[in-house]
Amino acid sequence: MLSEKRRSEIVKVVGEKESCTIHELSKIFKVTLMTINRDLRKLHKEGKLIAVRGGAMIRSENIPESYFSQRINSNLDVKQILAEKALKYIKPGDSIMLDSSTTTIILCRKIIQENIKNLTIITNSNTIINELVSHDGVTVISTGGTLLSKFQCLVGPLAELLISQVRVNKFFFSVAGVSISEELTDTDIQEVNIKKEMMKVSSKKILLLGSQKFNKVGLYKVADIESLDLVIGDGAKGNEAFIEEIKNKGVEVMV
Repeated sequence: MLSEKRRSEIVKVVGEKESCTIHELSKIFKVTLMTINRDLRKLHKEGKLIAVRGGAMIRSENIPESYFSQRINSNLDVKQILAEKALKYIKPGDSIMLDSSTTTIILCRKIIQENIKNLTIITNSNTIINELVSHDGVTVISTGGTLLSKFQCLVGPLAELLISQVRVNKFFFSVAGVSISEELTDTDIQEVNIKKEMMKVSSKKILLLGSQKFNKVGLYKVADIESLDLVIGDGAKGNEAFIEEIKNKGVEVMV
């Protein structure tokens, strides 16, 4: 098979499987590991896929900007698990920040169910604000800003300005994708800017990470993995090596 045709087929295979190791590709195309590595480097340079250590994965355009109504009910069982674990890190007296991810909405509902009080919660999520309206004992601070209706969140310079003026104990958030080579990424630049500001003012940064987001890459970088204090994952089988790589970067992981 000619090299150009093989590279075209590699893109198709990686696209279908979302990620592949060089060993898998070597067997499929019956060429050496060195040849596959050369192909992946060239395809990465051309922007057709992401070459990572030991393999390749799909590019960011394959992570869709799904609308809020679609996101809230997807992988609900995983979000419930992550929120349940995250709840253990919230104590009366805490000041916490919640981004507008659907996983933090589930976490907010668990705060209400457990009747945790004496909290200050700062958020740019319209949904979280509405959920907390009738929950006594919690001070809710909205970031204000411009409504991004498809995600039901507040963004823009006004939101970023409010965030820059506060300091919180813990920041709970999620992102569209995490990879060892490309770090934490997301799909909307306005949401990314908000997450960056929230990270700056938080003493402890806690990422809620479902395994469906492992080795996925969004269009915009949020932060380095090393900037996290804790990753709470769902512990799905087959992801042990990925979790170990995060630990090797000095980040605590709870699965």
